[in-house]
Amino acid sequence: MFVLASSLPSHAKPPIKVGVLLPFVGPTAQLGDGNSKGIRLAFEKRGFKVADREIELIVEDSKGDPNTALLKVKKLIERDKVHVLVGVILSSVAYAIRDTVVSAEIPWVITIANSSGLTREKGSPYIFRTHQPDGAATYYLAKYAYEKLGSRKAVFSGLDYAYGHENAEAFLKGFKEAGGEVLKDIFIPLGTKDYGPYMTSIAQFVGKADTLAFVYSGSDAVKFVVGLQEYGLKNKFSTFVDWSATNPGSMLEGEGEAAVGIYEAVFHYQGLDTPENKEFLKLVKEKLGPFDINYAFGYIGGDVIYRALEQVRGNVEDKPGFLKALRSLRFDSIMGPFEWDAKGQNYLFNIYIVRTEKVGGKIEQPLKELMPKKRDPWWIEQSRK
Repeated sequence: MFVLASSLPSHAKPPIKVGVLLPFVGPTAQLGDGNSKGIRLAFEKRGFKVADREIELIVEDSKGDPNTALLKVKKLIERDKVHVLVGVILSSVAYAIRDTVVSAEIPWVITIANSSGLTREKGSPYIFRTHQPDGAATYYLAKYAYEKLGSRKAVFSGLDYAYGHENAEAFLKGFKEAGGEVLKDIFIPLGTKDYGPYMTSIAQFVGKADTLAFVYSGSDAVKFVVGLQEYGLKNKFSTFVDWSATNPGSMLEGEGEAAVGIYEAVFHYQGLDTPENKEFLKLVKEKLGPFDINYAFGYIGGDVIYRALEQVRGNVEDKPGFLKALRSLRFDSIMGPFEWDAKGQNYLFNIYIVRTEKVGGKIEQPLKELMPKKRDPWWIEQSRK
């Protein structure tokens, strides 16, 4: 039902418009769907209202395509007049819309897109990320593999676009600093159907490398992990480590036993015993059903936007005040203590190292290591210069 403007009380303010840009088709569709549901859950929990002002989510499908995304974000900004933007999955999409969003001075909370430059060289007062820049977690995972798992020589595999390449560089840096050697990077195009040739390339390093490190997402992650088992590679390397490829939910469900034995770095750990995380998991069970980690990635993006809106009592038109409120956020989140890195405006994240195991017939991911409040290593280097 539509409400005519004339029927609204004279003092009523128009709704706060939050633009949501995510992919709902293609290999990252499940990530977009999960993020969308998580974002919505954060606002639904508060009744889509702050300080007696309605909150309206305007959702657009980027289709995982930079050109489509640019058209959609222009529509959100110019026609819909959104006050804030949230979402984006692919790095290529994030880079494509960056200048348009910043030029329009729209506060943007990125929920996944790891495009490192967005919070480094191409950073902006308007760009925030409740995730990590490409390679930050992978950098620390590489050190963990060397120092705790005994890895010495590795092969790296990832998707053949900015996401995969930036993570490859980060893994190489962290592994080399620790004392290890990366023998080869093997990249696979997004949406590849036949992984056979790439599995053959990885097989060439059996007996030469002790570790296979990889970074995948969405349906590509499922195809890669299942492919390792189908081609008999799971017992050919002593150590398997990944970022983003064995996340709990649709990906891990699709991989099943093929994921057993793989170590992964994650930001949200289901076993985190805090009131905030318990409440979130309860909401997910009640509203969404079986857990998917993408619900967490979306939820925390919506959560920080709501908390900042709450601080300015819904006055999102006060852009300096809203940005100040965003930057000042400190709270206990579903992922642990939340605060921004003042330089890059990335979340200072906990890294939880888990290992996929089969326990009592069920696939579980018990915690092996907690690395608290890690910072983007790029900014650590900059501070030393």
